[in-house]
Amino acid sequence: MNRDLTDILRNSLAEDRLVIITGAGVSAGVERSKGGKLPNWGNLVSNLKHRAIGKMSTMEPNKKELLERLAPENGLEFVHGDALIEASEIIESLVDKADFCKWVAEETTEAEKAWGACHNSITAIAPKGIITFNYDRCHENSFESQGVHYTKMLHSESGVMRESIRSGFKSNPFIMKAHGCVSKPDSLVLTSSSYRKILNESLQYRAFMQHVLSRYTVLIVGFAIRDRDFDQILMTIERDYGKGIQDHIAIMKDDVKNESQCDCNENGRARVRSAADFAVLEARYGLQVLNVKEYHEIPNLILSIKETPGSMVHSLISGVISEDGDVRSASREKVRKLGSIGLDQFEKLLVEAITSAKDLKSKSELLYCASLVKSRNLNIVNILVEQAMFYLNFFMDNVPRFVCDDSLECIAHALLSLRNSTVMSEVRLFDITKALGADHIKVCAERADSYLEKEGKQARIKVYLESAIIELKERSLYHINKKRSCLNN
Repeated sequence: MNRDLTDILRNSLAEDRLVIITGAGVSAGVERSKGGKLPNWGNLVSNLKHRAIGKMSTMEPNKKELLERLAPENGLEFVHGDALIEASEIIESLVDKADFCKWVAEETTEAEKAWGACHNSITAIAPKGIITFNYDRCHENSFESQGVHYTKMLHSESGVMRESIRSGFKSNPFIMKAHGCVSKPDSLVLTSSSYRKILNESLQYRAFMQHVLSRYTVLIVGFAIRDRDFDQILMTIERDYGKGIQDHIAIMKDDVKNESQCDCNENGRARVRSAADFAVLEARYGLQVLNVKEYHEIPNLILSIKETPGSMVHSLISGVISEDGDVRSASREKVRKLGSIGLDQFEKLLVEAITSAKDLKSKSELLYCASLVKSRNLNIVNILVEQAMFYLNFFMDNVPRFVCDDSLECIAHALLSLRNSTVMSEVRLFDITKALGADHIKVCAERADSYLEKEGKQARIKVYLESAIIELKERSLYHINKKRSCLNN
C-alpha cells in the first residue's frame, strides 16, 4: 500500500464521501435479551439446518448427510463460503419459503432495541450512508438511539433509491437493506441465487450500487474473507468497474501467516489460503485491507476516522493562504464542499492558524475563510470579534501604508465572517453587538473608511460593521423570543 488507508478514510469522511458496507460480523457480538448473541452467517445457516432437520422427519438421508457435511457442527469457522451457500440453497428448496423467512427473522431479530459497539461507532462518524447485508435492525436502532434521522430503503424500493440518487443523498444518511429486513420478512434475500437475480433483474438496485461504488469511498466491515456476500460485492465491483475507480477498503482481522510459518493442520492451511485470498483482493479488485489484531479493536478504529483530521483538511489551511491565486480559489471551493465532520475539523485548525499567524496578509485570508464555513463554533466567533476589535482600535492615520492595507483586510474579513456566522448563543450575540456598537468603534470604522477614500478605494468598513451588528442583533432577538415562546407554551 502506497497510501495510509486511515488517511484515505479520514479525507473521504471530511468530504462527506464515505459509505460503509456491513456484514454479519458487525452484529455477531450483539447480546440478545433471551440469551446468546446474534448469529454470523455460518451460525445462521447451521441454526436453519437444525430447524429444517427437526421439521422434516422424512428428510432423505442423503440430503441430511449433505447438509451435515456442508455445515458441520465442528470447525464451522473454517467452512468455505460456497459450502454455506449450498447449504442455504438446499434448506430453502426443502421447506416452504414463508417458514424459511420466519425462521431467519426469528434467528436475527430482537424484541428489544438492540445494537452493538460497531453500530454505535458507525453512527457516530456520520457516514453518507450504510449498505448492510444484515437482516436485523441494529443500524436503525443505533441511529434512533442517537436521534439521527435516516432514509431507509429495501432492495425492492425503486422509487426511494431513485429519489436518493437524484438528491445526492443530501437530506439524511441512508440505510440500504441489501438483503431485506426482519421488519418485512417477505423482503428477505436468503440465497445466493436470489441475490444474483436482484443484481441482474432490478435495474434500479443495480444503478444504486453502481452509483455508490463509482462515486464514494467504501469501507467494508464485518465480512470474513470467504463470506458469500463479500464475494458478491467484489464481483459487482469487478464486473462493473474493474479496479481503482474509487478507494474501497475492508477492515479484517490480521490472522494471516506466511506459508513457511504455518503448522500442517487445518487451521494453518486456512491461514495460507487467507494469505493468497488477500493478494487476490488487491490484484483483482483493487480492494485494500486494513488489518486489526482483534475484532474488539474495530469500533475504536472506526471512531478514530472522525477524531483526527486527514491530510486533505490540513492542506486546506496552507492552500487558502497560498501566494498562488488558483490554489487559493481551489482550496476555498474545497472548503465550501466539506461535509459537517470536515467543517468541524477545519474550524478547529482555522482557530489555531488565525491565532498563530504572524503576517497580516495570511491572517486576512484565514479570517475570510471563516466566512465560508458559516460557523456555529463559539470559539471562531470569539476570535473574529477579538480580531475585528483589535485592528479597529489599532488603526491610525499614521500607520505605514502596507500595514494599513492588510489590517483593513483583516477588519473587513472578520466583520464579514461575523455576519455569516450561525452561532446560537443569544447572550453572547447580545454582548458582541453591544461591543461592536460602541462609539469609539464607530469612530475607528469612519477613520478606516477615510483612509480608503484617500487611496481611491471603496469605503466599506462602516457598512460591514453596521451589517454585522444588524445581523447579530436580529439573530439574538430571534433566539430570545423563541426561548420565551417555548417557556410560555
